[in-house]
Formats: sequence, C-alpha cells, structure tokens
Amino acid sequence: MKKNTPDKRKRVTYAEMLLALNESNALMEEVREMMEDLENKLRLRSVVVQETPMDVTNAAEIMLIIKLVVCKIFRPVTLKQLEGKRRPQHICDPRMVAMALCRYFTKRPFVEIGKQFGGKDPSTVQHACKTIDDLAKNDPLRIKYDLCLELVKKKLPTSTEPEYYI
Repeated sequence: MKKNTPDKRKRVTYAEMLLALNESNALMEEVREMMEDLENKLRLRSVVVQETPMDVTNAAEIMLIIKLVVCKIFRPVTLKQLEGKRRPQHICDPRMVAMALCRYFTKRPFVEIGKQFGGKDPSTVQHACKTIDDLAKNDPLRIKYDLCLELVKKKLPTSTEPEYYI
C-alpha cells in the first residue's frame, strides 16, 4: 500500500521557466555591458600606446577579459575563486574553461597561463585544455565553453583569433 508521499523530483512550472529565461537574458545583457566597458578601455589604451596584437600586455588583457566572461557565465564564481587554490567542482569547471580559452586565444605557454591563474602548474593547464577538447558536443560544460568562446570572439579584434590549438 502506497502512502501519499510528495514526489522528490522538482517540477518546473511554466512561470519558473519564464523566470529562468528572463534571468539568462539579463545575464547576457550584463555581460554585453561589461564587455563594452572593457572594449572602450582597451580602445583608449591602444590609441595612447601602439601595441602589437599579441604582446605580453595584450595577452594579459585578453586573459582578463576571458576570466570576466567566464565568471559571468558560471555565476556565482568570482575572479578570486578562479585564481585561487580551492578545487570544488563548481570552481574547477569554470577554471578549466577559462584556461582552455586563454590557450585558444593567446597561444601563450602553459607556464604563463598557469601564472595568470594563481601559480597553477603547467600540467594543470595542459590537462584543462585536453579535458575541454575531449568533451562531447552535448555536454553541459562544453555548451558553456562554446558560449564563452562566442562572447569572447565578439569582443576581441579579429586579428587575435587564432586557429585551434590542438
């Protein structure tokens, strides 16, 4: 005889789906505004100092843009957590995505990318790049990676978009 016990699975109502959609639209708008601010700052800086597209300062700026985009997509992860030493999955996954994107866009050595993430070992960066590359196309982490990739591509000059790193 079954008792009337509540179903443990969460049921999503139409209103909750609309709320989630509105939140994602608000997130995208927030990311757009943040990227426009960064783009304006970078544009002002490039007028004052003529830099080659991939010098060290420019690579550091690109890495910062990538980290900020990843923080927005993987909210509530902060920049400090991305660069920190903690390893729970809700922090490690965004960190791996950010490391792989940094390698994709800057072609910098694993050592340099590791330093940008709080002194991580180069093998950690290499593992992150390989892990992201091996993900299936329908994996939720790969979907977020692709979203971050597209957002960063839209905000960077076309000269900084390299061919794939593997």
